[in-house]
Amino acid sequence: MKFKHIRHATSIMTYNKIKFIIDPMFSKKDSVPPIPLTPLKRRNPLVELSTDLEELLDSDVVLSTHSHFDHFDQEAADHLDKSIHIIHQEEDEKFMRKHGFESLFPIKDKITYEGIKITRIEAQHGHGITAKLMGPASGYVLQSDNEPTVYIAGDTVYNSTVKSTIESYQPEYIILNGGSPKFLMSDPIVMTIMDIEKTISVKPDSHFIVVHLDTMNHCIETREDLLEYFTPEKKSELKVTHLHLPMDNETLL
Repeated sequence: MKFKHIRHATSIMTYNKIKFIIDPMFSKKDSVPPIPLTPLKRRNPLVELSTDLEELLDSDVVLSTHSHFDHFDQEAADHLDKSIHIIHQEEDEKFMRKHGFESLFPIKDKITYEGIKITRIEAQHGHGITAKLMGPASGYVLQSDNEPTVYIAGDTVYNSTVKSTIESYQPEYIILNGGSPKFLMSDPIVMTIMDIEKTISVKPDSHFIVVHLDTMNHCIETREDLLEYFTPEKKSELKVTHLHLPMDNETLL
């Protein structure tokens, strides 16, 4: 397994010799209006894409957790080859076909792709009515005889599904979306620092990678906030030794 964080929820992961691009968002800095009804009125993305587009396009397959524009934007739809394989939740098939993609692998529960078992995990994208308004979102567990088990949680808050997924699959690597994004009158719609702590507590011997930070105007908590909270003393208390907060364009593995 190899993992390179790109920006926001976009990462490149090579797994069982397959190069996945996760949640592609290629927009240039300040090219998209602020997400409405959110606390910070700044244009998106807040930072430039620092990885060469050619490297991103040289991927074998897209792994899409959901079709919100900060996870699959128009720039990605325009630049990705229409024949690239796209693994996505069933609910997004119409979205993918609308953008002209031809090689779709929708997941209701699980599929096997090139020797990789990929299981869809329902993601709770917020709380209460907000979660319903946000629509369906997914996480995925990847398993292969030749690789560690990986849980990509996607846009979810901490809940019993996150806990039971970790307990059931015992993933060696857990990729979490942080940032505590919210609307003016809502609770956070993705993990807060406290959610991340609860997730770590389920299986602290895993490798945790926190992304989805410092890129969109609706995200409240930053990498700096996480670094200030997860001090060496705090990590020792949680018994976690592998907590990564990668910078954009940083290769971890």
